[in-house]
Parts: sequence; C-alpha cells; structure tokens
Amino acid sequence: VTSLKIEGRAKTEYYTAAVTSAYRRAVDGYIASGYDDNYRVPQSIVEETDKISHRVYSTGFYFRDNPPAEVLDTGGYIRNYELVGVVAGYADGIVTFDQRNKFFPGKIDVLDSQLGSFVINIEHLYDENMNEVESANKAAQTYKFRCDTPLKVGSFLRRRVE
Repeated sequence: VTSLKIEGRAKTEYYTAAVTSAYRRAVDGYIASGYDDNYRVPQSIVEETDKISHRVYSTGFYFRDNPPAEVLDTGGYIRNYELVGVVAGYADGIVTFDQRNKFFPGKIDVLDSQLGSFVINIEHLYDENMNEVESANKAAQTYKFRCDTPLKVGSFLRRRVE
C-alpha cells in the first residue's frame, strides 16, 4: 500500500478530522509494530470510527471467500454520537466553544488533534458573559465551561446519542 483514500467529498470538517486521526494512529501503530503481519488495530481506533456518522462497515470484496461481500440494507447511516460544539478558545481554565447541537452539562467526548479522544465532565455551562445556563440550546451561540485540560482551538465536542 502506497496511499490511502479517505472519503471526504461532501463530508464535514468533523468527519474528516475524526477519520484522518483514526487512520493516522492505525498507520503509526503498524509502523511502530515493525510491520508485523499480526498487527491489529487497537480497539480505541475502532471505537473512534464508530463515533462518526457512517454506514455499516464491511471488508467489501477484499476477502472473496468470506461473505458477505456486500451489505444490502437501507443504506441508512449509523449515528451513535453527535457534534455539539467546536472549541474556539481556552484561557485561565475556561473553554469557549461554538455550539452546534443542543446539550446539557455532563459527560462530553473530546476529539483533540494532539491528545486524541477522551472524555471530560462538564459540571456547569455558561453563556458568553459567564452567567450559568441550564443547557446549550441556541444554535451557533458561544458558550463556556471550566476545564482543567487546556483544549486546543478547533477541538470537537461530541456527545453520545441515547
């Protein structure tokens, strides 16, 4: 293999970032293994690809003798997580973010370009003037929360869809 094609046409920056991050970690892991034929992608990478909107994964026709080679369903997308915000800044323990979908304080999954994917707990949400609010519920509004981990601008905030 000399190159990888990652589907990206008509995809969001969030999709492209999540998939590229997962592929980069998988390739780096394989190289670090010394190109071991028995290398297996860590479960955390597989989980990352499940956090983005996707169709059913398959090996297609790669393993000709291991059906099913095709997935014949409705073609619908699986959406286990949704993007709720994008980090716009971090200063003095306060994250500022641009809201994308409604959410409440609680556990949020972060996709950071340097730190990878991890979970934080948002105890309180604030509007841009640091007045506490019950939820981030106004499209494209700016909100804030306290966080000990300095999140990078452009990091994605997402929540598991129940």
